[in-house]
Amino acid sequence: MIKPKLLTAFLCLFTTSLFGQVIKSAMINGCKTEGLNEYFVLKNGNSSFNANNGTVDIRYGTSFPATTTETDSFLVDGDSNYVSALNQKLLGGCDFQFVNAKNNSTIPANAYFLIMHHSPDDTANFSAWCGNNLGDVYVLFSFDQSWGANGEFANDTRSAPRYFKSIINSTTFNYSYNGFNLGTDGGYVTWNDTAGNHSGFGTYTNCTPTNLVTLPVSLLYFQSVQNQNNIQLLWATASEFNNDYFTIKKFNAFNSNWEVLTHIQGKINEQQITYYNFTDFEPTSKKALYELSQTDIDGTVTHLGYVAAQSSTKGIKIEGQSKGKMYLSTDDLYNPISVTTYRLDGSVMNATTYTDLTNFVELKMNFDKEQLVIVKIEQSGKIITKKYLPTKTEF
Repeated sequence: MIKPKLLTAFLCLFTTSLFGQVIKSAMINGCKTEGLNEYFVLKNGNSSFNANNGTVDIRYGTSFPATTTETDSFLVDGDSNYVSALNQKLLGGCDFQFVNAKNNSTIPANAYFLIMHHSPDDTANFSAWCGNNLGDVYVLFSFDQSWGANGEFANDTRSAPRYFKSIINSTTFNYSYNGFNLGTDGGYVTWNDTAGNHSGFGTYTNCTPTNLVTLPVSLLYFQSVQNQNNIQLLWATASEFNNDYFTIKKFNAFNSNWEVLTHIQGKINEQQITYYNFTDFEPTSKKALYELSQTDIDGTVTHLGYVAAQSSTKGIKIEGQSKGKMYLSTDDLYNPISVTTYRLDGSVMNATTYTDLTNFVELKMNFDKEQLVIVKIEQSGKIITKKYLPTKTEF
């Protein structure tokens, strides 16, 4: 079974948080020594608080809700040398600076703050944050043994999601991220102001943060609509900042690759709702999976979301076969598909039931290469029977 996860994503609106203290983003694949250089970017709410292990509780987990605490304690005096190194990396004339936040330092209302591993060994350059009127950015250093030096946070979540939980100044939010593999240094995830599933993800070139604070677009929705035998993709943005263009990709189940369908020009800078659409005139009858991503003017790519679409079919259909595999699709996502394989003498070789039908059903026929078999596919009373030879590449 091919299982690319379907994501519904809404990009962060970087305005004053009305919901309390929230995680805006996390560097989950840090540079150099991975775990030492993971960090969180947070936005305070509309009241100040004193930061310590009683008021700042960040947790991580493989199940919901996250339970492994990453902030049981903080360096009492912070790390003034590392914070100084961060400031030295900033462009001359930058309109903000990093502040070494000691234990019980006050985090002002509406301020941004970072929580980092207590022993980072790679100094990031945050110059791209200059010019956003951030004010001082406070840096806390977690001294928690749960936050390992070799990397605490999963980079590959295609098979299972991962979770964060923040309890800051008595405000609790739960977060998740899934469906992708950030296997290169600089992989990050972002969330919107109400937490929930991630709002975007990507990899920073040379591990240099560019859009953790101001994402290029604020996505309102990304959805699909069946239009006769075609699939129409619709999306809208609330605002756009340095947005060059959008890219629509489609997943090819036969070679497990994402293929570019089109590029759509963005508005570069826009502060009102903008509507976009694209029609796939060759969706075939199978269930299609589409990806929407965005490229800003400096070339940074942000993945915005995924949507599944089904053009008109009537029940199950064999989409094709390659050596050793057969591909099915269906427009009935609520009833299981049963597949039974028979020898030519009528004896059963294998029987399998498939219940996850949101993607392509991939049947692996691991039989003798020259052995002709009969495959019976059944769903909701509809039956397809085919002779099958594993060495054959197509019907």
